[in-house]
Parts: sequence; structure tokens; C-alpha cells
Amino acid sequence: MTATAATPKEQARSVDVGVRAALEARKGGQFKRAFDLLAALVAQFPKNARIRHELGVLYAVHGQFDLASAQLGEALRLDPNLVAARRGVAEVLRASNRCGEALPHYAALLRQSTQRPVALRGLALCREATGDTVGSRAALAQLTRDHGDTDAGRWAKSYLRLVDAAPKGRISAATAEREGLLHFRAKRYAEAGAWFELACRRGPSADRCYRLGVARLGERDFLAAAIAFRQALQLDAKHLPTLSAWPTAARKLRQEARGGLRADFADSGRAPAALRVAAALRDDNLLLAEQIASAAIAGGHKGRVVRLLRAEGRLRSGQITAAEKDVREVLRVAPGLVVARHCLAAIYVRKHQPALARPFAGLPALPTPPAGLSWPATANPDADLAGFVRWRHAAIDHMLRRMSDPGLKPYPAFVPPTPLNPESIRAAVPPAPLAAPRRRRGR
Repeated sequence: MTATAATPKEQARSVDVGVRAALEARKGGQFKRAFDLLAALVAQFPKNARIRHELGVLYAVHGQFDLASAQLGEALRLDPNLVAARRGVAEVLRASNRCGEALPHYAALLRQSTQRPVALRGLALCREATGDTVGSRAALAQLTRDHGDTDAGRWAKSYLRLVDAAPKGRISAATAEREGLLHFRAKRYAEAGAWFELACRRGPSADRCYRLGVARLGERDFLAAAIAFRQALQLDAKHLPTLSAWPTAARKLRQEARGGLRADFADSGRAPAALRVAAALRDDNLLLAEQIASAAIAGGHKGRVVRLLRAEGRLRSGQITAAEKDVREVLRVAPGLVVARHCLAAIYVRKHQPALARPFAGLPALPTPPAGLSWPATANPDADLAGFVRWRHAAIDHMLRRMSDPGLKPYPAFVPPTPLNPESIRAAVPPAPLAAPRRRRGR
């Protein structure tokens, strides 16, 4: 049956079967077979954005950046709302040193809440690369204000400091590489990746691009990792560390649902939206979780669970304001919902407002030290709140697993540590020495 004679449902089934076969081939390292399958699909369904997107990802993994950007751009033309394609084309253009072309795509990504850190980072780097120092600083300042407690925000802060300290505002490749190594050793992979990327642009070498790829693996951004490894091999085709590492990134692209993100997520109705969002969160695929939840909500889904799961994904990706908006919408309808109240407590902690967080966490207000005294330097009055935040994160992860496996037992309730006792301060203060009795003078 030809594509023109097939019904829309039959066409969708053909696309799904063909793309799945291509992805399996790519997962197994059979790039020629994956390309042949996708090329045949493009010829049969030239206006399908999903096929174009997957073909663009395949080209990017294989280091053919011009062809990758062309296919990703075509996918975006066919479906302007395909966020994964827009991010992909922006990153590929930036990797190809075509920053001027990448800038409009990063600007468009700013409208997507989950993509703001990536967009601001891309704008900062590309504006600097095109000579717009003022624009680069503005993007860095915005990234610091909006996402200061994330890896991207911390990178922006340190980048601004080095820009101010560097001669003529320019950071050398060696300086950027040293900064990246410091963050990498501390397992701050997103921050390390930003510095390694700058080092690769200022002074390209296989070692630097390899380190960038490893940092991207640490971030679980497998498309960016594969691109970095391919850049390293273009600089040194026999670079052994890269030859060992880049197939891992290519394999993870499919296994972790990154990079080759399916374009038809909104149409996949095999499972309820809440279960699909939960599965994405379990895989730490925050972008996919946001897209599924947002598509369901935009389509009229009224369930609290989907909105709370979107809030959780937004909180984990550093979108504090957007997460709070979702939680408050749920609390407006169900003010006593414990899961929502606990989420709001975690949001207040991220906003550095522990006093506001405590009642939503079910914790009492902090006691006041006795007059004239203060808590000792070794005391942590909010230790119970910090313990609550750790417990809540583990409890949510357990809840996500229970959504697909109801047989799991409920997570244990939070048991706060013993609160500080104000009188313990008074007891710890040594009493003032008694004055010696005055000796009476003899007559």
C-alpha cells in the first residue's frame, strides 16, 4: 500500500515501526542500516517532522553537522513546536561555530520554561563569540538571577567573575580548562561542561573536546556528548580515549530517551498521562516530563497528579517560579493536600526562605534563644528542615516507582530529629564567677 492510499492511522503505524527499527539499529551501532531506514522513510513521508528529527540526530551523532542542522531545521519547519528539534539545531550550529545562526533558536527556546538555562547559556556563549559582549553579560546576569542555585547559574556567576578579572575581558582556553577540571572533580558536570566548551572554542584540541564529552555524559545529555566526541575525532582521528567513549554516548541516546526524543509524545495514548510523566521523571528526563504534562494540561486534563508531577520536574530543573505556580494552583483547589504542601516547602527551601518552609513541612517554628544569647556556631537550627528535604526527595522517587508497581510498600514517614532546646544554651553558658567576699578592715 502506498503512502497516498494509506489512512492516517496506517501511515502513523508505518512511521512508528520504521523509526523504531532505525533507532534499534542506531542503538546497536549499525549506522548505515539506521540511515538507510530513515532515508527510505523520508522518501515515503517527506513531511513527517519526527523522521526528519531522528535523521538529524543520526547525522549529529556521526559528526556530519551540516547535514544534521539541515534535517533538524526541516523538522522544525514542519513542526515549529518541536522543542527537541529546536534545541538540537541550536546546539549543532553552535558546535559547528555557526553561532550567528544559532542565536535565533536560543532566543526562541527562552519561551520554553524547561529550556531557559540551556537557552541563556547558549545566548551568552554565542553572543560573546559574535562580539556582542554586552549581550553576553546580560544573558549571564539573567541566568544568575533566575537559576543561581543550579549548575548553570553557578557557572554564570564564576564566568562573570573571570570575565571581569581577565585582561580585556577575554578568558584563555587554559584558564577555562582549569576551571572545568575543578568543577569536574567536584562532580558538577553541567558547570564543568560549560567551561570545557569554552576551552574547546578558544583552543580546540582532542583532549579538551573529549573532556567536554565526558562532562556531557555526566549531565546525561547524550546528544551533546556524542557531538563533542565527534569533534574530538575530527581533530585527532586516533584519539584513544574518545574512540573508547563516544560509542557509549551513541548507545545512551536511545536507551535514555535523550537526543532522539520522540516528536509524537502528545499523541501517545497507550498509558495515562500521569504514568508517562512519572516514567520520564524516573528516567531523569525532565524535558520529556514537562512536555507530556504540558500537552495533557493544555488538552484539558484536570487531574492534580499531572500538575504536581510537572511541578516536581520543574523544581528539579531549577524552574522555581514555574513550579510554585503549579503547586499553588493545586493548593487553591485542595489546600490540605499534603504532597502539594510538602512540595511548596521544598520550593521555599530552594528560595532560601526556611521560616516560610517550616509550616508546609509540618515542622514547628524555630525556638528563640534566651534573651542576650544566640545559637552556638556548631548548631544548625534548620537541621530538621534539611533532613525533611532529603526525605521528601527519596519519598517522591519511591512514589514514582509505586505508580508503575503498586505492590511496593509505602515510604516510611518522616521522623524529624530532636529540636534544639533554648535552655540548653543557657546551661552551656558557664555561670559568672562569684565575687570574693570583701574583707572587713580591723578596727
